[in-house]
Amino acid sequence: NPLKSMFSSSGWVCDGRDFTGGCRSGQTDFHQTNVYTVTFRCTKSGFDLCEKCAYDPSLGKVTEASLASDIEALANPTMCKLAVTRLRNLWRRNWLVTLSKFFQHGLLDVLIQALHKSIESSGRPDDERPPLQKQQSSIETQKRQVRRALLQLMIEMTMKLLSVGPGSDIAANDLVWALSAAPEEHWDQGRVIKVPQKLPQALRSRQGPV
Repeated sequence: NPLKSMFSSSGWVCDGRDFTGGCRSGQTDFHQTNVYTVTFRCTKSGFDLCEKCAYDPSLGKVTEASLASDIEALANPTMCKLAVTRLRNLWRRNWLVTLSKFFQHGLLDVLIQALHKSIESSGRPDDERPPLQKQQSSIETQKRQVRRALLQLMIEMTMKLLSVGPGSDIAANDLVWALSAAPEEHWDQGRVIKVPQKLPQALRSRQGPV
């Protein structure tokens, strides 16, 4: 769908944050724009891009810069959940090609370090802490959220790497990229309705977009 440039007084965030490398303007959440910030919006879906993302031809493509940015965000407790979202979105498109690139950039080491940080705790329940220490409860909550996101990422990664048999890494209702033949051959996003018992060899070996 076409994107229309406009000014918006309502809160919005650049959806480029969910692509590998993140938003080119550095947006990570809502309330980081003002009424003079231009958004390029799809009026049908509500998809928004900032001006830098809209004009960046590398948006959504795996590059050395995007790999470094995602790995760095994964190691940052305040950015970790967003980085996990980027990686999961990317791997849904074509994990066979992109996952190996992240391995080469030290993904496993960063995952282990991030998980260790999320496990560290004061060891005292919130209701037993002195008033001055209760402000740390938000930090503990953040750690739990990060730990949950990291474990989900590691589970999905393990399933993809160790899966055996047809359909083991694709399930009904998954959002995937598929090759469409009409009106001309192109890749488009869709939802899996049903997974056949046996996939043709051509579908197993053909690579999608990166």
